[in-house]
Amino acid sequence: MTHQIDAVRHAQDEPTRQAAALRLENVLQRTSRLVHQLLELGRLEATTEANCALRQLPDLVREALATHAPLAAQRHMTLSYTGPDQLECSMPGATMELIVDNLVRNAIRHGKAGGQIEVRLSPGPNAADLPPMGPELIELTVLDDGPGVPPSEWPRLFERFHRGSQAAGEGSGLGLAIVASAAQQLGGRVHAHLGLNGTGLGVSVSWPADPSASSENTQHR
Repeated sequence: MTHQIDAVRHAQDEPTRQAAALRLENVLQRTSRLVHQLLELGRLEATTEANCALRQLPDLVREALATHAPLAAQRHMTLSYTGPDQLECSMPGATMELIVDNLVRNAIRHGKAGGQIEVRLSPGPNAADLPPMGPELIELTVLDDGPGVPPSEWPRLFERFHRGSQAAGEGSGLGLAIVASAAQQLGGRVHAHLGLNGTGLGVSVSWPADPSASSENTQHR
């Protein structure tokens, strides 16, 4: 930021000043996003948010997709939802919003231009290799058809600041770490796998329909 501010201050002509100002704006946006993600992660890890509220999950998913639709349109990507019209679950704070927001934003940022992103919500796991957690489950899955991530890197995707070797675009590597922390708060598991049609990346989050009944569950990577 200091370098870009100096570039704006010492620009010799208007086109140079405008270019430097644009670079400064981009730096500020990235910094703001990073600080926001760090605050989200810190809040999730600092409190158990014991006060739960009943949430209508399909509505939360649709709201998130509507929020991200303009960004997806810039990359000519299609967003879709598959799942029930109604599925209620009691959960703490804005945990679900954090999960959906970060998964969809991650898919848009690292998926392919002109590609597809599908959000699936179901009252039970649909990933065959996900360890069983019990009969009363809810699973959220976000899949894309982008370049994906090699399976050897899947276990590290949920580490802070880790970005896949094939990651495209800008990013801090915190989005999936936030998802993992939020899943852990629900007593659930997060799981990476192949995306749409056996390509791209898919991320599934499974948690008990009653999070308080399974506080002993730990995160699965």
